[in-house]
Amino acid sequence: IPDYVKRKQGLAEFEYPHPKLDTVLKETYGIFIYQEQVQQASNVLAGFSLAEGDLLRRAMGKKDANIMAAMREKFAEGCKEVSDISAKQSGEIFDTIEKFASYGFNKSHSAAYAMVTWQTAFLKAHYPPEFMAALLSNEIGNSEKLTFFIAECQEMGMEVLPPSVQQSRERFSSEDGNIRFGLAGAKGVGSGAVESLVKERKENGPFKSFMDFCMRINHKEMNKKSVESMVKCGAFDWTGIHRARIFNSIDFAMQRAESTLADRETGQTSMFDMLAGGAEETSASDDDLPECPPWSLGEMLAYEKDLVGFYISGHPLEEHEWDLKHYATHDVSSLSDEDLNKPVRLGGLITDYRKVFTKRTQEPMGLFRLEGLNGGIDTVMFSQAFQRHGAALANETTVMAAGVYKRKESDVQLEVHEVVPLKSAGKTYGRQVYLHLTHGQADEERIDLLKQVCMDHKGSTPLIFCVEFPDGQRIYLDTANSFHVEANTRFVRAVEQVIGENRVFVLALETVYKNPPEKRSFGKRRD
Repeated sequence: IPDYVKRKQGLAEFEYPHPKLDTVLKETYGIFIYQEQVQQASNVLAGFSLAEGDLLRRAMGKKDANIMAAMREKFAEGCKEVSDISAKQSGEIFDTIEKFASYGFNKSHSAAYAMVTWQTAFLKAHYPPEFMAALLSNEIGNSEKLTFFIAECQEMGMEVLPPSVQQSRERFSSEDGNIRFGLAGAKGVGSGAVESLVKERKENGPFKSFMDFCMRINHKEMNKKSVESMVKCGAFDWTGIHRARIFNSIDFAMQRAESTLADRETGQTSMFDMLAGGAEETSASDDDLPECPPWSLGEMLAYEKDLVGFYISGHPLEEHEWDLKHYATHDVSSLSDEDLNKPVRLGGLITDYRKVFTKRTQEPMGLFRLEGLNGGIDTVMFSQAFQRHGAALANETTVMAAGVYKRKESDVQLEVHEVVPLKSAGKTYGRQVYLHLTHGQADEERIDLLKQVCMDHKGSTPLIFCVEFPDGQRIYLDTANSFHVEANTRFVRAVEQVIGENRVFVLALETVYKNPPEKRSFGKRRD
């Protein structure tokens, strides 16, 4: 591709592999791109028929060694007879053709892809919310791709708004420069249910309350399971009532709605309704929903992940963002081919954990996915590492995992050798902690407060004070072992309350592993 671009822009000169290929390769600047060019080249140079040229193309694409050897010999013979080309030169031309034929497209295919690429690039550049909403809608049900594209939206400055029965449609949609989550993207919410909801909202206006919603929806289309799913993923947060209370009131609300609707159909109403001015005002109130304790943040996030494939109200890793920034050597999204076969340290949430056994020795090993804030990666922990760290593996557990970034066929994975709980990352990987104070902050009262913070967060990481003077001088003061700390998010937040933000600096271990893995020995099998 770089050669092609330079040649097209006139920045690089080029020669054709043979003068007779001028007419074949002129439009692509001497480079084989289209499959038709393979057929044409074999025809012009070696006298192949178009059918024989197509056979050559297919053999090259499939890398069939036997057919390739026969075709090479036939190509050389044809080149000598038709074009008086030596065996050496025809072999070089054949190698050049083979290099490109393995991934070339036919011309019409390439042209169609070029048009689609240009069109989608134009839409993404000029209509980003609409384009990304369509892209997300196309991947409803694929949580991995949704997570990837949602991260892309955030990088583009767009927010993916949570599901809402007041604004959401069936699919993802643009809304004031952002993107609204489509209700059909939640498990258990069928297309028919969403269509009836959107139709009701369009014809009779926004829902006034949860009870009003239950009164107005089509109960044949919108069943209890659909409502439960929408409550769990936050589609009723606009009511101001916590999700647990609405969830626990679904039976109550839907039964009352059905009863009220049945009474209306028979022309019945209560004396209290008449005194209040009609059934409309009293039956659509949320005040009667039974009270109950709210769900914890962990419960809310777990429901969201299960129903829509990612977290809406937050992320279990957000409270560890400081630890991830200081102790992980990479973010999942920052890994590249340059990191292949090198040790890296990643922080994340364990999902899809499975304990499996080796075929030959039946030793346990672990497979899981490590989900970071901006993507995830498949991991494997072989038996030797599993013996030491397998107990730390469990679904929905936040960890720091150290291992080697590897490519497995067309995919990549992390071969994990060491795992520690993310909350213990500071204890394991912290080398030194520096607290920077101005000269004015180094008073007795503030030092006493810092002493107490250190006592409350005892650990093994050495603590050093840096006192900064107005003239630019700095004095570094070491502390006794009794003031060594565990440098984690909680410690940093406590210190910042005393001396302000951005005054804590941490040096992490220079090596990826706290305890490097033992080298595997390959000897004769005793069995």
